[in-house]
Amino acid sequence: MTKFFSIITLVCLFFLEVNAQEYISEWDNETYKKMSVTLNDGTILNGFGKVALVEVDDLLYFKNNKTEGNILYDFNDIKYLKVKVNDLDRTFEYKTFHEEWFKLVEKIIVGKVTLYQGYYDLTSTDAKRVYYLSKKDDDAISSVKSGDTYNRSIQGKICGFIYDCPNLYKKIKSKYFKRYGIKDIVNFYNNECTSEK
Repeated sequence: MTKFFSIITLVCLFFLEVNAQEYISEWDNETYKKMSVTLNDGTILNGFGKVALVEVDDLLYFKNNKTEGNILYDFNDIKYLKVKVNDLDRTFEYKTFHEEWFKLVEKIIVGKVTLYQGYYDLTSTDAKRVYYLSKKDDDAISSVKSGDTYNRSIQGKICGFIYDCPNLYKKIKSKYFKRYGIKDIVNFYNNECTSEK
């Protein structure tokens, strides 16, 4: 009888492990996509890549064709990567986040303040997308999460970037822009605020 329970226990553990592995692969929800990767030494790789979130860093599993094993690349290796999403070419680069982590982000708006979105937000709605800001020529980015301009914490982060434009500051505080109007705010700052600070 004890042997029977041992066999049942082993079978259950086997199926639990398989289900856990399936769950993890479903959780990351990332499949290999056709992409071009430019390494820091100038080498260009064409093949298939899959971005993986490891702790807080974004890493890239890459293979030259669908049948070979993959190679792991990180921020020390990659200058940028290009991937096609919904027939649009998208370019992502690594930026420093919280001084020690590295995120793959795409430039959305470039100017005195640059707006980025994360790699995982290729097909997200505005309310679920994660946005990042940086000042011109700054390698570090700061997260403003979904860019909910009505959230006081997010307003504070945004205002840290536009402090030299009092008119825009008042518009943000009075909820002049749409709730997820982070793009409008960054465009306003870059086009209407004349300070060179």
